Amino acid sequence: MLEQLKDLLILVNPPLRVPVDWNAVECRITRKLPSDYKMMIDAIGGGCIDGFLWVLDALSKNDNLNFDQALYFVNAYESMKSEFGGEYFRSPFPEEKSFLPWAVTDNGETLVWIVCGDPDSWRVGVHSVDQGTEEIYPVGCVEFLVMLLSKKIITHLLPADFPSIAGRVKFEPSA
Repeated sequence: MLEQLKDLLILVNPPLRVPVDWNAVECRITRKLPSDYKMMIDAIGGGCIDGFLWVLDALSKNDNLNFDQALYFVNAYESMKSEFGGEYFRSPFPEEKSFLPWAVTDNGETLVWIVCGDPDSWRVGVHSVDQGTEEIYPVGCVEFLVMLLSKKIITHLLPADFPSIAGRVKFEPSA
């Protein structure tokens, strides 16, 4: 799947990748991460897909694009849950049935993993801007991106004009 994803992305100024110390990252967030995500980050890093979707990268120096941002969304969800209850039913991260963001959009939607069981079996979810609505897909993050960029998945939470075309789109790695 990773090769299919790379075929769909036009890499703009790919930086030299520094090896990620995944043990340190996983200790910090107290959860193992899916191997497809780790392979994707090791290969191309995080960054912006088609000028809209930002894949988070644990090594990014930009706090909006590293796992500090993921934890910000987790904390924001907990605040919304305590204030509004009902529609916010997920357990707090890192518990089972919680979520962990791995990408965000310019509009504020969040792509998440649903934390349940072995990390390589985590499903992808798309959360609405207010995180009160989610769509779940029975695939990992790399397969989700391949299907989304190929327009084989249509999500009602992301804009209809994303991606701008089915096929190759720009990917600008983050710093």
